[in-house]
Amino acid sequence: MKKQVLFAAILAGLLLASVVFAVARPKDEDSESSTEAETTETETTPAETQPTSGETAAETTGTSAIEDADRIYRGFLLDCNYTVLMENQDTMRCITEKYQSSLGNVLDSYQSQALSLDKSFEEVLRIKNEKSFRSDNGHLMGESVVLTLDAELQNNIYTYLEQNNIVGSVTILEADGKVRTLVSYPSYNANADYSEMNLSPDATYNACVSPACPGSTFKMLSAVVGAANGFTEFDDPGYLEALDISNWDCNRKAYDKPIHRTLREAFRVSSNCFFAEMFYELGADKVSDALDKYFCYSQPIACDFVTINNSIKLDSNANLSRAGFGQRNNISPLYIAMCANEVVTGTMTVPYIGEKVVDTRTLEDIQTLTKPQTLCTIPSELTEAVKGGMSDVAADLKLTVPEGVQLYCKTGTAEISDDDSKNDLHYIVATCTDAEASVEKTKTVVFQYANSPNQYASGDAKHLQAILNMLYQ
Repeated sequence: MKKQVLFAAILAGLLLASVVFAVARPKDEDSESSTEAETTETETTPAETQPTSGETAAETTGTSAIEDADRIYRGFLLDCNYTVLMENQDTMRCITEKYQSSLGNVLDSYQSQALSLDKSFEEVLRIKNEKSFRSDNGHLMGESVVLTLDAELQNNIYTYLEQNNIVGSVTILEADGKVRTLVSYPSYNANADYSEMNLSPDATYNACVSPACPGSTFKMLSAVVGAANGFTEFDDPGYLEALDISNWDCNRKAYDKPIHRTLREAFRVSSNCFFAEMFYELGADKVSDALDKYFCYSQPIACDFVTINNSIKLDSNANLSRAGFGQRNNISPLYIAMCANEVVTGTMTVPYIGEKVVDTRTLEDIQTLTKPQTLCTIPSELTEAVKGGMSDVAADLKLTVPEGVQLYCKTGTAEISDDDSKNDLHYIVATCTDAEASVEKTKTVVFQYANSPNQYASGDAKHLQAILNMLYQ
């Protein structure tokens, strides 16, 4: 009888220990990651640690011991140099501390419509790693993804924008489609508690992928439209009174005598009248057809991290004319970079940011995620004038690059408000290539500056020079 009592006591102790073990298991990473969440053995996260939104700031849910053992936690996100950018810290999904702000509005998502690479590649990150691998916390890990991003370059550029209080963005896109930076300042500390944040509107989205008025950078596209339709010269009056459009060096006042301009010269001096008259004479149908044929302008462009959508207003003579110099259009800096690469190389490629899947334990390659995909092409005879004009602009800006690198540039000043007290939106585009303008050796930097103290974007060239120095250091 004593043996039976003793056995019953031991059995009760074992059952109690199993309950304690189940309760003590680590909390789950997030509730949306598994369909096995139907369980009664759950543990809630203390209220003081729960964020108001955003899974990066630790949206957590409890699980039973059995359920947690089978759950697949996301693998690493790494940059092109295999630097870890995002990982699991206990039940939180965190950005590596060094990059928590510079990559906050790239990897994370404060708002559901914002850019979040962690969500873009979540399906792959949750595939069970080929070589069974558990984290220090005992979590079963998924595969990892190597991105095309250069985190060190991204961080250095972000720091420069921050130190100089430049609200804007820096997009660097290689002509084969690899995205190297998507710097958007200001950003936010993606590892912080969202409920304690007081963010400016500029910090809640990524300006590199957000459509905005492009100003005269759109003249890269307009010049190709003109060349394709035989509009290659024009007597520029300086002011088109009927449309109330003037050049930057005229304030609603015509030149004493019209200036005869070629397409290349009009591009170099950024004549609004030239490109306004071009679109007006060609008409909406010819403009739309050329933009779609050579730049895939009106079609949604699906990338692995964002869908690019452009818009343009051609519904009246006034809008049609102003669209010629980029004042009735909305395109992102990323798309501007795509167009600049195409003008220089003749080929437009779909941007991508997921390069390959690797083993989380060994970082050995498992598979390639993306291969370059050509969208459209431009015959070289249609880009001769615009390339010549971009080369002239680069010389005028007095930018320097390493020996052997050829530079093509365009500036743009977009009037985004009728309120004179508000800043225009400035751009400088710089495409760097080799003597052959090969796709493999070409990349474009798009510098966007929303709060510039200068009247025109050309006055911001020193900042672009600093960025080029970082790119080639």
